[in-house]
Amino acid sequence: MSEAGLSVVELSSGRPADALPLIDEAAAAGERALAVRPDNPTYRRFCRKVAETRAEVSLQTGDGRAAAEAAQALLDERYAPAQPVLAAG
Repeated sequence: MSEAGLSVVELSSGRPADALPLIDEAAAAGERALAVRPDNPTYRRFCRKVAETRAEVSLQTGDGRAAAEAAQALLDERYAPAQPVLAAG
């Protein structure tokens, strides 16, 4: 199971602090994939979802600074949808 999948298990079990390292590992894996294929829409969506999850979990654990940093990452153009219809949404 991937780090992203394991982080969902931890979140579902009410352990957001245990999910954070897994989310960070998933983010690093996503960044590596995006570096190889920057136009891949699946990688872009994955990285965006991981950043969204990181922001949410940071809020749950009371770390406002980390939540703000994760929210800022959502503005990264690399995470924007590659398809025009999705980008308009």
